Amino acid sequence: MKLSVSRLEGFSDGLIAIIITLMVLEIPLPKTITANELLDFGKSILIFLASFIIVGTQWNRHYHLLDKVDNVSRSFVWKNLIFLCVLSLIPLFMKWVLLFPDEVIPALGYAVIYILCDFILRLLFRSILKENKDNIKFNQNRKKKSSFMRTIIAFAFLIAIIGLSILFPEFSIICFIILPVISSLFNLFIPEKNME
Repeated sequence: MKLSVSRLEGFSDGLIAIIITLMVLEIPLPKTITANELLDFGKSILIFLASFIIVGTQWNRHYHLLDKVDNVSRSFVWKNLIFLCVLSLIPLFMKWVLLFPDEVIPALGYAVIYILCDFILRLLFRSILKENKDNIKFNQNRKKKSSFMRTIIAFAFLIAIIGLSILFPEFSIICFIILPVISSLFNLFIPEKNME
């Protein structure tokens, strides 16, 4: 049974707005006007901006995904709900990073949530491609090879970053927060290619 995409889009957009609102509310305001407090406030805003870019990019990719079809299956709706559930954890992990900005574990948790969001969104793309293979033309072999290579490279890179973060804990904030932002910005251009 096929379901209308418009209801799914409305629900998704509403949830994204709530996620962004929660993220803004998590930014701790400085209690005094001192250099350290203002520096901490600035770091919090940068972490918020990183999270905003990640959520905004995921929303944009999700929009491009839903824009390709008129109807979706119930299976797709459930996969989409799982994606939105994982995406809604971004404010929680952002708060954890704000509370412990120099610790490896919160930053690693944040990165894992980002990777899960990205992975589930890729599964949604595959699901749409499978359900709409007559309407959407794409080169499946090329896509599978490049996806597999990207996954291998990403895991090797992640292991190297974890090793460096254990040796240099301050390195973790750069790797686990900034790299997902760079990846998110890079992914702004991928949805259209994935659908070809």
